[in-house]
Amino acid sequence: MLFLWQNTLFIANNNYTGHFFLHLKGPGGKTVLPTYLHGGNWLPHVRGDPKLCARLFTRCILNHAPIGSFRQWFFSRQYDMSCECRQQLETHKHILNKCLLYKRVWTNQEHFKVETIMGLIKFLDDNPKAFTFIDKQQLIRDQEWDQVIIH
Repeated sequence: MLFLWQNTLFIANNNYTGHFFLHLKGPGGKTVLPTYLHGGNWLPHVRGDPKLCARLFTRCILNHAPIGSFRQWFFSRQYDMSCECRQQLETHKHILNKCLLYKRVWTNQEHFKVETIMGLIKFLDDNPKAFTFIDKQQLIRDQEWDQVIIH
């Protein structure tokens, strides 16, 4: 049953995972497939933190977050779909890999990508407001406040 789930539904059928599912890589660069064995591939890494778990799975990996791409899919014209950094469509890939409103360790700005579970958890740890239901304007105000240097 697990083989059928992983190979028939998850890999071969994009309709099963959806177009916005965030595929992550594990050791060796292989795509991490869902499993329930040994606690699964994702759960052991969330350290028992329910907020991190919700942000990781429901909001980020499944793209069910209060961001532009989710709003475009479900509420086509009721909300602004753009990111506060002026990107036309705010997506989870934009937030993870390009948006300057979030902190990340840049090794080379042109090649930074969150591709692994540990990379995603590091990003979420560094950005506790990412993929949360916090006002985007508040996020910008907080970032501007962080840049104020007090002597």
